Amino acid sequence: MKESIGKEIGKTLRQLRHARGWSLDKLAEATGVSKPMLGQIERGASNPTITTMWKIAEGMGVGFSAFLQQHRPDTEFVPADKAEWLEGENGYAVRNIFSKHEQAPVEWYEFVLSSDGSHYSSAHPFGVEEYIFVHEGQMEVQTKEESRQFMEPGDALRFQADHDHAYISAGPNEVKGILMLFYTAYRQ
Repeated sequence: MKESIGKEIGKTLRQLRHARGWSLDKLAEATGVSKPMLGQIERGASNPTITTMWKIAEGMGVGFSAFLQQHRPDTEFVPADKAEWLEGENGYAVRNIFSKHEQAPVEWYEFVLSSDGSHYSSAHPFGVEEYIFVHEGQMEVQTKEESRQFMEPGDALRFQADHDHAYISAGPNEVKGILMLFYTAYRQ
């Protein structure tokens, strides 16, 4: 295991332990890994074996991959002029603001829908919820065949997105808003 990976594992372990309010003694009890070994791992002084990492992951109730992901900074700034817009069909465009991560099972998007635009989305995985906030224009959101919701500036909507749904422009101007996908059942 490379030294930098060992340091990242140690940093992640310390963050997870502190988030739970656990002492090293409590962590050792929950995982079956000795307190001195856990201290060495947290300091980056020891590269744990895969078996040790599995014990720690299981004892903490997290996925093994939680220790292998790149560290997320405490603060992340996304400048508007660096936006990479993806153009869809029927006058719909979207840019990803923040991506899903194990500690944050959400995706944030900014969207634009032309005055005569529409966007039809297939069902997302079971348990995914969508949150929409409109800050310009008017639109309808069809969440089920029989359910349509009219939205205008300042309106917000949450719905289960594990079925087909659509956004349809409903006014003379383009629609701008924020879309968040929340993966309620997301676990790694």
